[in-house]
Amino acid sequence: MNRRSDEKAVADFVACRWPDHKPTRSFVFDSWKSFDEQGLAKGNFVSDLVSGEDSKLFQRLWEVVLALHLRKQGFNIQSHESGPDFSFEIDGKKVWVEAIAPEPCDAIKERYNRQGGLVPHEQILLRWTSALANKRKRFLEYQNKGIVQSNDICIIAINGHMLHEARGISRLPYAVEAVFPIGPLAVGINKQTSECSDPYHSERRFVRKLSGANVPTDSFLNQENHYISTVVGCSNCWTPLPEYHEMSIVHNPFADNRFPYKRFGTKFEYVYEFGSMKIL
Repeated sequence: MNRRSDEKAVADFVACRWPDHKPTRSFVFDSWKSFDEQGLAKGNFVSDLVSGEDSKLFQRLWEVVLALHLRKQGFNIQSHESGPDFSFEIDGKKVWVEAIAPEPCDAIKERYNRQGGLVPHEQILLRWTSALANKRKRFLEYQNKGIVQSNDICIIAINGHMLHEARGISRLPYAVEAVFPIGPLAVGINKQTSECSDPYHSERRFVRKLSGANVPTDSFLNQENHYISTVVGCSNCWTPLPEYHEMSIVHNPFADNRFPYKRFGTKFEYVYEFGSMKIL
């Protein structure tokens, strides 16, 4: 497609997708156009965007919003035909970003199709851990190919829009629960006085799949994942209302190459220091 036909294809698609919501149509079209004008829409980007498949649509929209967000922070974003989705530099170091928007499993679809029942926290968290494992593997492949170097900063950016929930059973973002063993809030009870302690987060080192297999939730306490610098999480990004762009960044305490604190422009920033979680 040429640029004019691309614009028509995207305009026609958003008109059909959101016929009764002009702000969303404008937000998606204008965001894509800015992304395209900056030379970031490579390959089959537009055909994926207008395909009508949610998995492709939301993956591409996440890339658009993420790249434009990073541009607003002052970074010179580059996209690539091969390798991770984006790259930029910070303080003289190369930063690579791999973006993914995981699809819901059947249990998640069923709950939200019937619009009721308990939130399937474990199934949602499993989609986050699966997305994380997928992108960890991809980064290793890029390192083996020589695209990503050992002194580069590697970021995995996950968007949970299709999973419907921003925060897990701990009431922290799923990006935190996927990499640290943080479970539900709990209180201690004194058997003699019946007094309760202040609430604290219980420990959860794994989440169980339907098959019975245990999936670790402590990958940022595992030094094998030293090549991943941070995980960025977002719950929603295809809306013109900025208060719904709840974006968080979680730093890996064992990362070989750290992303500097307070530079990504996220609403929440999580750091694990001296055995405890801190919010910057």
